[in-house]
Amino acid sequence: MMLAVCIISITIQSSSNFTISNQTNIEMLSIAETYINDKRDLIKYSDTENINFYEEEQLGKYKIVSRVIKNEEYYQCYKLNIRVSLQNKGVEVNTYVTKQ
Repeated sequence: MMLAVCIISITIQSSSNFTISNQTNIEMLSIAETYINDKRDLIKYSDTENINFYEEEQLGKYKIVSRVIKNEEYYQCYKLNIRVSLQNKGVEVNTYVTKQ
């Protein structure tokens, strides 16, 4: 009986830790998606021909680093890199954007 209670207790604790970890990942992905949409619009509708920048921001408990690098191999193509981190966890998203 004691073994069954111990196994159930460990299972509930593991599930709780996984849920909290998963919620943090979802929040970080949501922040990254918002930043990607903002930066994509900035690149698409900018009058500047050569856009390259690096930004670091703090949003609450999250640190956001965004980079835009012009891809020289393709016409008006830019690599967009967003990294959202919280202490020792992080999510990094890379995408490419073309100007219109």
